Amino acid sequence: MKLNYQARNKEGQVFSGVVEASSKEAAVLFLQRRGLYVTVLEPVGKPPIYARRIKFLERTPKKDVVLFSRQLSIMFKTKVPLVEALQVLAAQNKNPNFKEKLFNISEQVQGGTSLSDALKKYPELFSSFYVSMLKSGEASGKLSESLEYLANHLEREYDLENKIKSAMTYPALILVFVLGVLFLMVFYIVPSLTEVLQETGQELLFLVRDLMIQMIISGNMEVHIIVQMVTYW
Repeated sequence: MKLNYQARNKEGQVFSGVVEASSKEAAVLFLQRRGLYVTVLEPVGKPPIYARRIKFLERTPKKDVVLFSRQLSIMFKTKVPLVEALQVLAAQNKNPNFKEKLFNISEQVQGGTSLSDALKKYPELFSSFYVSMLKSGEASGKLSESLEYLANHLEREYDLENKIKSAMTYPALILVFVLGVLFLMVFYIVPSLTEVLQETGQELLFLVRDLMIQMIISGNMEVHIIVQMVTYW
């Protein structure tokens, strides 16, 4: 459940916001661990339709997971406490969906759950390989090395996927263009030519082939593929 809260710290500064917890007692405990003394705590009302979050549009890009892994690896390597590192990364994240999950992970880790078990609850973000590597690092006392290895692995994987996508873009555009030309030929040009042929008595194959040759001469080289197909027929 989500709760609106207002609280003060030891210096008397007032803080307000929204906290998600299983109960009011859990929310109070969560805020107290952060040095806040709750003065107001009430359930969040349903926002208007235009203000509601559309979950299927809030997917976490793989790039965010790659960046999170690298930053966590660097912070942990520089001896920043794990819970503090998770809280800082959650606060800095701009993706509402990922931010919420990171805060939940930091809360679980602060409560005594291992990092691998906390991440295991989000398989759509952290694969079984990712979790297994962390669990291995925790068991061997080499969590820092495991985090660094995962960061390097994810960056290589992400770069490779981008290169493959870039390499496939041009052939895909050519294929779409050719299919578009075929569509126009079959559903627009050929029916129009059929009416002309009925009057002249010429054969469709030779007329279409001559038309395509003229298009190639004028500089439209992509249609050459279709000409070869028609010639083969």
